Amino acid sequence: MNIDVPTYSADTVAIMAQLGRFDLVSRLLAIIGILLVFGGVFAYFHYRHISEEAAIKTAEEIAEKVANEYLQKEFPAIVEEYRKFLDTSNVLDEDATEIAADVDDDSGGKS
Repeated sequence: MNIDVPTYSADTVAIMAQLGRFDLVSRLLAIIGILLVFGGVFAYFHYRHISEEAAIKTAEEIAEKVANEYLQKEFPAIVEEYRKFLDTSNVLDEDATEIAADVDDDSGGKS
């Protein structure tokens, strides 16, 4: 049994080097890499936009809830203070006439 062994190596790497296929593989890998980079950049901005919208929506909901709770708690006190401000029963007629005269004389701050 005599088996002849060839003296040259016909492996895949040698054949691809001889045919110039490494250039094709390099180009394909570069294109795939560039596409992955662009896809990553797009995904980053897309998910950033989605997260900003979610944060704004959540902040608006929380702000509305806090404002409603504050108004439910403090509204009677605010109305009472405003009623006291509008109450003119403790202002004498002479004081009111003097204030009105000062406002008329001042002409709104114009000379």
